[in-house]
Amino acid sequence: MTTRRETLETRVGKGQVHDTNGKLVGTGDYDLHVFRETHDEPGGGSHAHEDIEGTVSGIDALARVGDPLVLTLEDGRKLDFYFEDSTGVIVARGDIRKG
Repeated sequence: MTTRRETLETRVGKGQVHDTNGKLVGTGDYDLHVFRETHDEPGGGSHAHEDIEGTVSGIDALARVGDPLVLTLEDGRKLDFYFEDSTGVIVARGDIRKG
């Protein structure tokens, strides 16, 4: 099986972070990268999935590790995520969506 990975989008900016109840947690700097991985299978078939990686800084990540949060990007789109660790590395909970 062959795997290809391509960058679909890179976003760097400042955004607001809210909890799932809509309460403002703070404003932070984000650095997001959206990738598509395509897996070619023997016989000609293939399947793909998108993956979002990145960081959010300026928010107390240690106090929020594992909490479901929502990042509003500068263009108004939103990303559900949680902090993986205290360094600000995030795990996306779905795709970037329109606000």
